[in-house]
Order: sequence, then C-alpha cells, then structure tokens
Amino acid sequence: MTGAYRVYLAVLILAMASGTPVGPAVAQDRLAAAPAFPQKGKQIRLIVPFPAGGQADFQARLIAPKLATALAIPVTIENKPGGSSIIGVHDVARARPDGYTLLYTIASPMVVNPHMFAKLPYDALRDFTPITLTALTAQALVAHRSIPAEDIKELIAYAKTNPGKINFGSYGNGTSSHIYGQILKINAGIDMVHVPYKGAADATRDLVAGRVGLAFMALTAAQPHVRAGRLKVLGVVGERRLPGLPDVPTVAEQGVAGLELAGWLGIFAPANTPAAVVEKLNSEIGKVLRAPDVIERFRQGGSEARGSSPREFLALVQSDHARWGEVIQRLGLKQD
Repeated sequence: MTGAYRVYLAVLILAMASGTPVGPAVAQDRLAAAPAFPQKGKQIRLIVPFPAGGQADFQARLIAPKLATALAIPVTIENKPGGSSIIGVHDVARARPDGYTLLYTIASPMVVNPHMFAKLPYDALRDFTPITLTALTAQALVAHRSIPAEDIKELIAYAKTNPGKINFGSYGNGTSSHIYGQILKINAGIDMVHVPYKGAADATRDLVAGRVGLAFMALTAAQPHVRAGRLKVLGVVGERRLPGLPDVPTVAEQGVAGLELAGWLGIFAPANTPAAVVEKLNSEIGKVLRAPDVIERFRQGGSEARGSSPREFLALVQSDHARWGEVIQRLGLKQD
C-alpha cells in the first residue's frame, strides 16, 4: 500500500464518519493541499545531543552542507548536550513530525540509555522514526603517554600492580565509553576509577592533560593527539580492526572478551513523520553518504559510511536495544 493510498483511505474514513460526501476528486484535492517537502523558507534543525568536537558532531557537519544543497534549504547543526544526551534527544522526540527537526546521534541514547536510566522522558523505540544508518564505527582504548603500557596486556599487568590508581574517562554515565570501561574492568579483573564527562571534547581535553589515564573514544577526537605523541592507542573495540588503525589489534585479539559489540551512528525524526518525508530524507542522505569525499573523511575518523533503508535501520536499533540490555543487566549498571 503506497503512502498516497493510505492518506486517501484516511480522508475517506474521516469524511464518512462526519457525513461529508467524498469521492476520488475530493480526496485528491485534499492530498494536493498537503504541503510538499521540503518547502522554501523552511530549514532543518539537525540536533546533535553532544558538545561540538565529538564523532556525531564531526559527521553531522560533513553531511549538513551537502544535504542543504540537495534539498535547497538550510540545514543547521544544533549541539544540545547534557544529561547523558537525554536533553537533546528529548528535544527531537517532542518536536513537530514534519521532517524539519532531526536527530544525529551515536547508538547510546537509543539502545543504552533505556536500560541505564529508570526514568527517561522519551521512549527510544516508540518516539522516533528511523531515517537512515549513517556509519558503522568502533571506539579505541586511548591512553595518556604517561601510562606505562603499549597494549592491553601491559595495561592489565600495570593495573594489577597498581589497583585503583588508573582513572578512565567517558562521555558520561551510560554512554558506550563508560560501559566499555566497565566491561574491561570486570573481564580483565582490574580496578579502575570511572570519571564521567559531558562529552568527547571534555573527556579528550582531560585525557590529553593527564588528569585521566585512559578513555574509550572515537578516533575523530583522538587522532590529532595520537599523531602528536600526546596519546597512544592500546586496542580497538569490535570484531575487526579499524580502517584508520589497521596495525592496532582489537581488544579481543589481545585476550579480553566482551568488547566485540561495536557502534553506529544514524539519523532519526520524531514519530509519525510522514512516509513521503522519510523517503525523501532517506534518499538524499543516502546520496550524500556515497560521495567519495564523505566516505574518505568518515574512514579517516575511524568509521565506515553506511546508508540503509528506514526498515533496515529500525531492525538494527531493535536488535542492539536487546543486546545492550543484556550487557547492562549483567554488569548491574542501572542508574536512578
């Protein structure tokens, strides 16, 4: 059943209920009156629920100008960090479902937060319309140069002889960088202290300054400091090595299980966004993700540009929602 035919049926049912005569011509007139997308004079707000400088922000700023050109309307980035990403995500959940307010996010707000927090102002599976997957990604375990370890095995040996002396930073309570650190602690049998931050930029700043010794983070934030010798990469999350770090083994390759669940990024609209709008956004964003320069910039940041259909993206969200729920329950990480 096409979107247009569903609208036609809805018009017919409403008219019958009100006693108003209706026929194909009337229904078509009402369909024609529906606003086209996008409309001139409008703009798209692309909400990133993290501070500037992180991976989601980096990718959103690559996509936004190309999408604006394709749609012939402005696409503006709005960073709305806070509350473990809850503030920005909730802003999109309660927005008008017309395609002009979108969410660009990593996986955590949609598949981790629902299990971490007892109360959320949004329902990740019901309050959003998946538009498209944009990237597959994985974080790396990055250490300050003062940490006397060059790989995971050396880190574990050092941590066991210095229990409680290593701090690890994260993007905030409930984020994947937090959970990866907890998994490493438990599965490697080491004692580390968690220090949560408001986002990648804050965590990276303190890691570079040596205020924390370790952090799981995206290459986007870490790469400049790794090249400058201020930070070093000990291992990567996921089942395979990162394209930008082919010589760095995964954490699993180095003997610590449980860190194979990699991440993704994607774009969502509020629930009940019209199918025609979803299809238009999906098509145009997909074209952007296939642009050679976007593919290369994503690769340099440790991600693989990857589009999807809305249905495929929904299936991924639902699957990871269940998988992360099992991990968080096992680790006992529930927040109030």
